[in-house]
Amino acid sequence: MALSSHYAVLIAGRVVVGLGVGAASMVVPVYIGELAPRAFRGRLVTLNVLAITGGQLVAYLVTWALADVRNGWRWAFAISAFPAAAQLCCLPWLPESPRVLIQRGHDARARAILQRINGAKVPLAAVDAEIAEVRESMRTESSTRYRDLLRRANLRPLAVACVLQLMQQFSGFNSTMYYSSTILKMAGFSSNKSATQFSIVIAATNMVMTAVAIAIIDRFGRRRLLMVSFVGMIVGLVILGVAFIFVVGLVTITKSQCGDYGWCSACTLDDRCG
Repeated sequence: MALSSHYAVLIAGRVVVGLGVGAASMVVPVYIGELAPRAFRGRLVTLNVLAITGGQLVAYLVTWALADVRNGWRWAFAISAFPAAAQLCCLPWLPESPRVLIQRGHDARARAILQRINGAKVPLAAVDAEIAEVRESMRTESSTRYRDLLRRANLRPLAVACVLQLMQQFSGFNSTMYYSSTILKMAGFSSNKSATQFSIVIAATNMVMTAVAIAIIDRFGRRRLLMVSFVGMIVGLVILGVAFIFVVGLVTITKSQCGDYGWCSACTLDDRCG
């Protein structure tokens, strides 16, 4: 993406990055869940979410610093490759998932990794009990089929899980987060740098509230926190949508002359006018 000379190349690179990010967001929580000691498992999985929002905050800081630099967007993409390269270099030192090793019949290696993770104070009997638990889980999984999802007992949790995923994506939060600088410029900020600077506040809020959620989730419960946050999201996005109508108006950004725009913010979106 940093070296792209054509829009199509940039989009192709974005697709590759999207596949990588999608795979990581799926694999990392599973890997942590299979590897982490039981006492720290939940905490480490939620800390992964905090690391993601923290990374978004760092990304905003980087783009703000490069806002006035020539070809700054290229540098931003190039810089983002370094953390990924560092992570790739560290991967050989990460232990394999004990569950995968047991699945492949390497029980001795799985036992050694579990002992190393849990520490010398944990008795061997506890490690063997965990291995037996993994085997029992694998036996249960091997006896199930996809058609079992259509059983009445499984339909409701399946529907809840799918709807939660869809609502998370279709809520529009991702587009609001990723295009916050553009939205703020439409709201009247004079330059890309000032809009990006204020976007840092949005990214920081996202990170701080993730930390708050981690701190209170056990006290308030996942379902209650989910319902409250959904209501908050709906209210916030409705206000944002109404603000769009009042600030920009329902217009097409293709007027023949700058004077034809009835809304100032719509005019600023046209590169010919500014």
